Order: sequence, then C-alpha cells, then structure tokens
Amino acid sequence: MATGKKPIKMPLDDNAKALMKDLQGKMQRLARGTGVYCPCCSQLVKLYSREITSSMAYVAILLHRHFSDAHADAWLHVPEYLSNMSTVGAAVRGGDWAKLRYWGIIEEKPPEKLLSKRADGSTRVGRYRMTPRGHSFCKGEIELPKSILIYNDKPLEFSKDKASIQDCLGKSFDYEALMAGKLSDFDV
Repeated sequence: MATGKKPIKMPLDDNAKALMKDLQGKMQRLARGTGVYCPCCSQLVKLYSREITSSMAYVAILLHRHFSDAHADAWLHVPEYLSNMSTVGAAVRGGDWAKLRYWGIIEEKPPEKLLSKRADGSTRVGRYRMTPRGHSFCKGEIELPKSILIYNDKPLEFSKDKASIQDCLGKSFDYEALMAGKLSDFDV
C-alpha cells in the first residue's frame, strides 16, 4: 500500500456478510485455549484473559484522585500525566492501564471529539477520563468482574467472580494511603 493512502473497505453483499458473521462466530468459539489460525489471513486468533493488575488498580486510584477535583469532565492525556509523576514508577508508564476501559473504569475520548488526528491517521491519542463506575470502584462501593476475555480488542465475556479495588491492589499497595494521596514521600 502506498504511503498516505487509506485502506479500502471491501464491499460485501448480504451473502458474504452472513458468511463472515458465521465465520467470526466460529472463530470466537475456536479461539479459546491455544487459539486458531484465521482461514483468510493465517494470523493467530486467540482469546486473552485479563485481570485488573495491582499497577492498573494503582493508576485507577491516581486517576480517581485527579478527576475527583475540578477536572471531573475534562479529558486527560494519561501517558503524559503518568510520565510527569516521578514516583509512580516505570510499571505504570506502559500501556496496561488503558485496559481499564474494558471494565468501564475509564473511557477514551471518542474520535469525533478530537480536535485533530495524529499524523498517521490513528484516533488513539491517549486522552481519557474517569467514569462514574470507575469512581465507585475506587471508593470501594462496587466490585467488578475479576477477569474478562478479550477478542479483537473488545471484551467478549466477563467472569462471574468479582474483585474489589483492594483485591486488585493486593499487598503491593496500601489502599488507605493511596486514597489519602500518599505515594511514598510524594503527595498527590
């Protein structure tokens, strides 16, 4: 494909759409466990089970504290925010925190609300905000599914087992200290 051109969306008639839907359903069923190779592109298709890790829960609390103030409805560039917080550590500066969106803890800024797109045309720009559900989770008011199965970057299935924010933090972090804004010797 030439640089700067957009990919072509392949037109499908109703029969092709029905066949694709049927194949996608079969792929989802076969993708459990070790996965299955796609008959069209030969890529490995697999369901991934994810849990809220202690570092993800830590970032959720940081975002909860940030959005509890005057910034409640603003969009935050989370990678930059985490990078500027020198005490949060390298573990949370990766992209794992973005998976919090699968549980509805944070929401990504919709593409139609972006003022500009990236040079490569991607609508992912790292801007997020905390949801009411995310605030309730961080305050210990609700528990969320302990794990989810992800298929094609979307949550497909949620576990029946539940986890609290304290469960997710584990022994790695002190919940009360974090909620009070204490990160080692740094106040948030």
